[in-house]
Amino acid sequence: MDLEQFFKDERVDLFSDVSLDDLSGKDRSSVLEFLPVARSVIVFGREVPVAVYAMAAKEKTREIYRIAGSLDATARSLAECLDAEQFPSVPVPFLFPVRIVDGRVQGLVRLKQIAAAG
Repeated sequence: MDLEQFFKDERVDLFSDVSLDDLSGKDRSSVLEFLPVARSVIVFGREVPVAVYAMAAKEKTREIYRIAGSLDATARSLAECLDAEQFPSVPVPFLFPVRIVDGRVQGLVRLKQIAAAG
């Protein structure tokens, strides 16, 4: 899969494929709890337009949630593409980066720390 083209098509400003070997023990273990066969984490983002920060609080919140929803949709699309190419993957939700199994929270993935490692 051509990640650069995928993210260009998705209008993503920045991305990084971070090896689990480059993560702290805590971050590595949380990713493995999220997806035990993981070998890396792909992190990406879009720039928030400056005008958003000048919006009234309610409008700003609405716009940030819209952006977050868009990032989550991109993550789901990426996971589907990777799965189709036989690379097991799971999208990590932007606002609540965990998964819940049998009512138990698992794998708090610290996206900021992983992005910094990338």
